[in-house]
Amino acid sequence: MRLLSALLAMAGLLIIATTATAEPLLFQPGENWCAAANSAEPGTTILLAPGQHDRCRLDTARGTADEPIVIASEDPSDRARIFSTATQNLINIEGDASHLVLRDLHFPPPGASSAVSTIKIFAGEDITIEGCLFEESTNVAIAANTGSSHTDGIVIRDNTFLDLQATAIYLGCVNGGCQSTNAVIENNFIDGVESSGIGYGIQIKVDSFAHIRNNSIFNTKGPGIMVYGAHVDHPPSIIDGNFVGRSRTSGNILVGGGPAVVVNNIVFDAETHGIHSYLHGEGGPKEGLFIAHNTILSSGGSNLFLRAWSDDENLASHNALFPTNGDLNAQGDGTIEHNIVCADWDECAHDPHSTPFSVAPLPEGPLHGLHLLANDHVARDFMGIGRADSETYAGALHFPFDDGTPWLEDGISRPEPVPFSGDEIDNDDDDGEHDDDGEHDDDGEHDDDGEHDVNGDHNDEHDRGDQDPPSDRTDGGCQCSTSRSDGSAALFLLLALAIAIRRSQPRQHRHRL
Repeated sequence: MRLLSALLAMAGLLIIATTATAEPLLFQPGENWCAAANSAEPGTTILLAPGQHDRCRLDTARGTADEPIVIASEDPSDRARIFSTATQNLINIEGDASHLVLRDLHFPPPGASSAVSTIKIFAGEDITIEGCLFEESTNVAIAANTGSSHTDGIVIRDNTFLDLQATAIYLGCVNGGCQSTNAVIENNFIDGVESSGIGYGIQIKVDSFAHIRNNSIFNTKGPGIMVYGAHVDHPPSIIDGNFVGRSRTSGNILVGGGPAVVVNNIVFDAETHGIHSYLHGEGGPKEGLFIAHNTILSSGGSNLFLRAWSDDENLASHNALFPTNGDLNAQGDGTIEHNIVCADWDECAHDPHSTPFSVAPLPEGPLHGLHLLANDHVARDFMGIGRADSETYAGALHFPFDDGTPWLEDGISRPEPVPFSGDEIDNDDDDGEHDDDGEHDDDGEHDDDGEHDVNGDHNDEHDRGDQDPPSDRTDGGCQCSTSRSDGSAALFLLLALAIAIRRSQPRQHRHRL
């Protein structure tokens, strides 16, 4: 029994050791956090103290889905700065790296003499970038657009991008040469994109797809958001609940091919068209297109331009159009109905002219009285409120003005939507056969934006110029690595001990008289 008791105590200690959370590893400026990240065990958290830290090539940092490796600022109110004067990307993610979280980091204006990307993802899955600040990036701020590599499950959320010199977010490659699938881009704030090329806010290339939701995007040179569809059997990209304004040379939201879903967006003051759907030269077919319940104000061209649609099942409906020039320009096949043009803005919305402004529909006004669309993508409105009545309103907002109506302002983040308590929208749509009809875009909105990586990959070849940082495959004497054993062995040991204890107990006998 003494032996069994000792074994039982040892098993308890083993379980405690295997379930305890490892202490975060704290690095001061100048210490080699990069080597520690590359040798870290799953579940490790690396904290960077306030101050300036060097660039990093993450190629063996590999967590798990349940235990990612987290690299974060020690103090989110005083973010660690990632900075380098080298003509190399500030963070490369490549090789075997996966299941990583980059959180609350600051990427200030780079010190290199030529353009460098801020974060470049060459390969990997389950990469999350959240709560970071990007300022004056000289090349693409977050890119996964290299060679023939494939990335999956990239999450980009709650980041701020200010005064960039190139596109903010660029996933996928020209002509589908690389693919980024199952991406989520949400709750980001982008204000100011200059570029020698196009200068997008968010760009999702052909054969890649993403859920782009609840972002606030202003003052981009090119489109605030552009997706290209797919020639392969992929779900649609979904553009939902974004607040996009003032593209200076293009439309606010561009759809260069299908499948794509564009719903619940509020867009304003585009130089050309508010929302523009057309067949780009590299884009997917003009099929599987669903554009509904958007509110579009004051475009230099048409509020809604549907160009040369070729599929009867395409749908554009329940959009609210507040024109200054053109309103709806629809060409080709598809169901295009119940789009309400508000020639007199004040007849449709509560206060669409002021700053801040409200596009909440007026009760019983022209936007009211439409039937509900039987599509899960519009089950909720711009604010996350369910469209549950028998009748609904055209546009992004379902309810008329009241004390809870969102006020919107140029350059200010959109209000947070109401949390949704149900299941997420299913992103598994099968839109049928593709129609590669060979039609090409001729409006000058080319996708080759000239935003090339300084190391020579031209956004679609391997980054040959990125040399490895000093070889630090060990922890450099800091003893940073922590291992986490599998607790299942301890559980089996306890089970075996319980059986042993049961068998070791003496049998009960009747006393003989």
